Amino acid sequence: MTGTGRQLLSCYIPIAPATFYDVVGREPQSGESVTTLDPASQTYTTTTYDDGVWNNGAPDLAIGQSAFFNLEGPYGVPEPAVGELAGVGLLGLAVVRRWRRGV
Repeated sequence: MTGTGRQLLSCYIPIAPATFYDVVGREPQSGESVTTLDPASQTYTTTTYDDGVWNNGAPDLAIGQSAFFNLEGPYGVPEPAVGELAGVGLLGLAVVRRWRRGV
């Protein structure tokens, strides 16, 4: 495990909405927070996870959106396993090949 403290993260799989679990790879711990930018108003909103509840709503990210994740304690961001990386790579390759056939 690595990466405690404030980090700029995004979901590596293009899904929407991407939850905390989708981005970080684990459930949130008490005291962790996520800060997102509202592109329309250009304001930042921070939501903190305490006692099983997000105080400003769950931080769901759109495809390609990043947010600042303030991660606490020894948990950090889990490193992806080799099998996961290979699976994502093969999925990406299959999508590209299918797209090229359709063009």
